[in-house]
Amino acid sequence: MRSMDIFHDRLSRSTRDIGHDAALTARHRRNRTIAAASMRRHNPSRSCNWGCACARGPGGKMRKLLMSALVFGLAACGAPNDSHTPNAAQDDGASAGLSEDMRREHMALIEPLAPNAHRPINFGLYHVFVEPRAERGRPFCTTIESAEAWRSVMQPAATGSSQLFEPPAAMWRDHAVLLLARFVEADPTQNLRLQGIRRTDATLEVSYELTEPAPSGGEFNWPIAVAVAKPLPNTIRFIENGQVVCETSPARE
Repeated sequence: MRSMDIFHDRLSRSTRDIGHDAALTARHRRNRTIAAASMRRHNPSRSCNWGCACARGPGGKMRKLLMSALVFGLAACGAPNDSHTPNAAQDDGASAGLSEDMRREHMALIEPLAPNAHRPINFGLYHVFVEPRAERGRPFCTTIESAEAWRSVMQPAATGSSQLFEPPAAMWRDHAVLLLARFVEADPTQNLRLQGIRRTDATLEVSYELTEPAPSGGEFNWPIAVAVAKPLPNTIRFIENGQVVCETSPARE
């Protein structure tokens, strides 16, 4: 008889516990519904920082809890995280801040070139100057086949509307730059005409015509540069008005 009393007592307690749990579950669902409705009524024009300012007022603790759970769930499910998203503009320096025409010219340096084709480097686009100084009657010339080699020869100048200092990194995979710096006493940009390049197995010649303007009272280390396809032959020549003015060889490891 005592065993039956114990059994009925335990059964009664279990039933009360189940009822209590069910009541808690129902109350939790009701609170969640109220919190969701409150969030929908929230005015987005008010100052609201999710999980903080939105947690003020009635039901604030519940809303904060729900938002914390939502953020945790999104992170666990692999939601995008802006802090780990690659920046597409990083491979071309500060090109995102350029005009469309300047950006197009900058990125065009990546495009393939035929062996006998060339593409002029616009020093109005890149804010750099040639560090090695040319002397009167003795131009300086070199070949540039990597970003590191470019930085060793070119130095950043005062910035203007453009923040570019070098060609796109991807250019160096298939292209090289042939550079000549010439001593001038006035800007001869309007008097320069690139005639093209001529390539053989042993040499590559860059030909141009130049008429020096009248001196303007200054001295300039004026650059001429063209991008060409790799690989380079052993001898590079710059020919001005039909005469060889500078000769160089690519750096070989």
